[in-house]
Amino acid sequence: MTLDECSRSSTRSPRAAGDPRLAHLLDVAAVLVALPRRPAVSHASAAAVHGLLVPCRGLTEVRLTDPYNWRVGRGYRVSQGGLPARAVAGWGPRGFRVVRRPGLTGGGRRPT
Repeated sequence: MTLDECSRSSTRSPRAAGDPRLAHLLDVAAVLVALPRRPAVSHASAAAVHGLLVPCRGLTEVRLTDPYNWRVGRGYRVSQGGLPARAVAGWGPRGFRVVRRPGLTGGGRRPT
């Protein structure tokens, strides 16, 4: 699911209510829009963005990484840490940043 598809959905929609991953993606988008800085989506939240299987307990809070600040808010946690440019990719029409899926090179292909 793309960020665009998420933004057209509502957290009250039956589809989001029955899909923990979709509900989490909506939470991720909401936190990113609300924060003044643009941290990268990381940890289990990045795994959900990439469509990887994440246990529901891993989707209880939005996880982000910022090189300059750490922060904890209602339903989200920002860890402070540097991310090399090659470890981050764009996500969605607003240019949000997300940690790349492990095992992928900068070109989006698996290494041989």
